[in-house]
Amino acid sequence: MEKVMYLANTSLINRFSRIVALVSVLIISISASAGSVDYRLPKHVIPTYQHIDLTLNPDLDDYSGKTSISIEVKKETQKIGLYWVGLTVNSIELVGKDNRVRKLTAKSADYDIHWLSDGKSVKPGKYQLNLTFDAKYSTDALGLYKTNYQGKNYLFTQFEALLGRRAFPLFDEPDFKFPYQMTLTVPKHMEVAAN
Repeated sequence: MEKVMYLANTSLINRFSRIVALVSVLIISISASAGSVDYRLPKHVIPTYQHIDLTLNPDLDDYSGKTSISIEVKKETQKIGLYWVGLTVNSIELVGKDNRVRKLTAKSADYDIHWLSDGKSVKPGKYQLNLTFDAKYSTDALGLYKTNYQGKNYLFTQFEALLGRRAFPLFDEPDFKFPYQMTLTVPKHMEVAAN
């Protein structure tokens, strides 16, 4: 009877060893693939200033905008990363100090990052990144959202944490500290308040 128990335990140990080995391989695979995912923007493309221009009307369901971001590229790169969520970006231009305009395209990636590129290297230097975009107002009280009170439409913003990227493209990481300017174009009969 003891010998049979010993064989059963050996079989159980072998199964357990195979399960542990399989789980270990899965964990290593997941760790390796997670390491290759960019979840932060590279530190060699630095924003130095951003101008955001939004055309807003709370009586409509969508809005349009454009942004111009001054950047400094510290080392040669194949792509520039920006954050945005739920926006339709219509055009992306990279303008060098020689005023040469490069048309870029965006490729969506994980963590709301969009990689901008034209397939050519971007050399170190100062550039202007210009984007135009359209979007629908949010209705969930996040980002740039629309609400109705007593028959009147209003627009509000909630940009804390990661919600600014729902309103316009930006370098949305705490390491990037730079000045910005926002211009709002609204119908004449409406008022704008900001804090």
